[in-house]
Amino acid sequence: MFQSIILSILIFLPLLGAIVVLLLPRQQLSIVRWTALGFACLNLLMALILTLLYSQFTVGVLNTLSPFTESVAWIAALGINFSLDVDGISLLLVVLTALLTVVSIGASFGIEQKAKNYMAFMLLFECGMLGVFLASNLFLFYIFW
Repeated sequence: MFQSIILSILIFLPLLGAIVVLLLPRQQLSIVRWTALGFACLNLLMALILTLLYSQFTVGVLNTLSPFTESVAWIAALGINFSLDVDGISLLLVVLTALLTVVSIGASFGIEQKAKNYMAFMLLFECGMLGVFLASNLFLFYIFW
């Protein structure tokens, strides 16, 4: 069950974090910063779990479909699906994106002006980048781009 939705969780967890950060009070900069960093670290943990699961699956298994493929009919009239997939290259890009988001948010704790907006947009940017790397059709790639 978890394997079938891990890609969606990985993409939309930063979006949830951005919404939570935007709902926090502007005066509590410390809470805003640590909440954004917490969501980014949680997403990095999810990316590392995906890496471990992917490496377990690919050992000894060649030329088969990935168990991490997700596909749901989205706009059925146009034949458009919400489909996600991961391969070796996109997995590396996902982990790198999650790691760089943690580093960027951690390094920007000194920002004083509009820190709440900055942290929320960093998480939103991570959501878009992960969607670009995990999209398996052109329409979804365009939406996340």
